Amino acid sequence: MAGVGAARTMPRPEDVDVPPILRQAIYYTLRIGVGAAVLLLLAGLALLLFEPSSGFAATLTHGTPFSIRMLWSGSAEGRGIGLLLAGFLVLVLTPLVRVVISAIMFGTVHDRAFTTLTLAVLVLLGVSMLLGAYP
Repeated sequence: MAGVGAARTMPRPEDVDVPPILRQAIYYTLRIGVGAAVLLLLAGLALLLFEPSSGFAATLTHGTPFSIRMLWSGSAEGRGIGLLLAGFLVLVLTPLVRVVISAIMFGTVHDRAFTTLTLAVLVLLGVSMLLGAYP
């Protein structure tokens, strides 16, 4: 009776033949990415509390456009706002890296539907990031 009228169910994740290294990569990417972002954000906030009148923070809050150079110089000099920006960047890039790993994972198990869907999500994320970068 399994054939007639039975709903097709998705295989459970543990039943799919996915290399364990890819499962671990997704797990650790999310865990390390979020942990690093939290640490950077907390460190940046703590430093910013001690340097509220910093020229760097004042420049950013007065409408100067964000740039990678600003993030790099602020982080390298240990300024609070630079670490905050780095934390936000890590927080944004973590899911992006997870989607890339998921696309690789679905490709290795030859699941065309989920590989295509994951690549479409990756393209949409890339387009939205590009459109957001250039107003």
